[in-house]
Amino acid sequence: MVELQLCVVILTTIWWCLTLRLYGFMVFPIPRRRRILIAEDEPRISSFLERGLQRNGYDTTVASRGDCALKLALSGDFDLLLLDIGLPFKDGWEILESLKGRNSSLRVIIVTAQESAGDRLEQAESSIKSMIIDCITKPFRFNTLLNQINAQFS
Repeated sequence: MVELQLCVVILTTIWWCLTLRLYGFMVFPIPRRRRILIAEDEPRISSFLERGLQRNGYDTTVASRGDCALKLALSGDFDLLLLDIGLPFKDGWEILESLKGRNSSLRVIIVTAQESAGDRLEQAESSIKSMIIDCITKPFRFNTLLNQINAQFS
């Protein structure tokens, strides 16, 4: 009998909490999932990254064109940008230049097949360097990238 009463109390409490949340009252905080923008034009790679990050608790959005990636990055809705340098319509360097000083809270990990990206990064302005966490060259191990991402959010 006590178990039944306890179940009724628990179910009633859950029902009230969900009802109050439905009407906009904050009953208990729900942690916000980190949002990652994947700017990658290669469908196999973007799909691989998206699935892996979602399995590890991140919300992801994929942009396959540079102009779309820039628009999404400027929205302020993302915590991290995984940026391929060789995007169509606007390359990764142009995106970084456009982001410079506009969205200083957005962190960037460059994921590229271009070996020279590290050299160009060394020559970049300090305002661009301050946004960039790391530069990872393709091919890469997903766990290496995931560890780098997890370190940024811990």
